[in-house]
Amino acid sequence: MFTGYTNVHLASGYESKCLGVKRSSAKVALHDPFEENALVLYEPPELNVHESLKSDAEKLVHVVVDPSLTKFLRPHQQEGVKFMYDCVTGLRIPDNYGCIMADEMGLGKKLQCITLVWTLLRQSPEAKPMIDKAIIVTPSSLVKNWANELSKWLHGRVNPLAIDSGSKAEIDRNLAQFMSQRPPRIATPILIISYETFRLHVGELHRGTVGLIICDEGHRLKNSENQTYQALVQLNCQRRVLLSGTPIQNDLLEYFSLVHFVNVGLLGTAAEFRRKFEIPILRSRDALTSLRNAILNH
Repeated sequence: MFTGYTNVHLASGYESKCLGVKRSSAKVALHDPFEENALVLYEPPELNVHESLKSDAEKLVHVVVDPSLTKFLRPHQQEGVKFMYDCVTGLRIPDNYGCIMADEMGLGKKLQCITLVWTLLRQSPEAKPMIDKAIIVTPSSLVKNWANELSKWLHGRVNPLAIDSGSKAEIDRNLAQFMSQRPPRIATPILIISYETFRLHVGELHRGTVGLIICDEGHRLKNSENQTYQALVQLNCQRRVLLSGTPIQNDLLEYFSLVHFVNVGLLGTAAEFRRKFEIPILRSRDALTSLRNAILNH
């Protein structure tokens, strides 16, 4: 059973760097931020004299990626994890908590996302988990693949609920149990589910809140009018990550739909986006094409 909730986080080998004193009220980062090759996602601001007098309960701590994952992350993957963390915590764009991860196929987006989920399930600047549950939505053919990747990288430390078959009653029952879980002990903090199953069982999934949703092959959400998009966008979840190697294909309004899904309202309404961005871009593209043709004809 997964449990990531404790009042005190003491990193192995990290206590010794805190003047050798262990205090039950002290908040300490889960992993040592000063360890060689540590991947630090959040660093507390330096405190002035007045702030340093605050109680330990008020102080913030470093957020550091689990070293067992860091050692496998390539430089571009480390940048990707930091980018996603900054986005879903509102550090990159205030009051917005989503992003599009658009790395090309084969660059390890799954490992980056697993690292992000594992970090958020166990850590925050307040020395407690930032989220209690996460949902990974993926094409049905990749449900088992995601479950295998989680097992591979986390070595059984998390027990995901992967749903790719079953009767309606059975699936509804499993989803109801997942959504009803509450801290401090959550048996299955990660749900892996296909787009089709999510849409068909949306009633159960809208009954509670979720800390993070990751949409693999996210270009499936390019049409904001379809039922799958509406089912997902209405999920009570603030932090959203969309994975797609091709977020922009033929239609700028499709791109708007993707951005609107991860950060609702960031680009205004569809009508505002069309007026402010799409029409001027298309006009400039037409003008550029006309100029190019004129040059070639002479």
